Amino acid sequence: MYDIFTALYLTTPKLSHYFYQYLKLLIIKHHSGNQTTLLKYLNHFEN
Repeated sequence: MYDIFTALYLTTPKLSHYFYQYLKLLIIKHHSGNQTTLLKYLNHFEN
């Protein structure tokens, strides 16, 4: 997951709403240990 955020941060793309929701769902389902940090990173790309 951190690799995805690193790539996104370096390119700073506009995420589609659906891809944003998909990543958020992945974080919630599979990354409970780092959920708060990952969601904070994801919010950086929110449209």
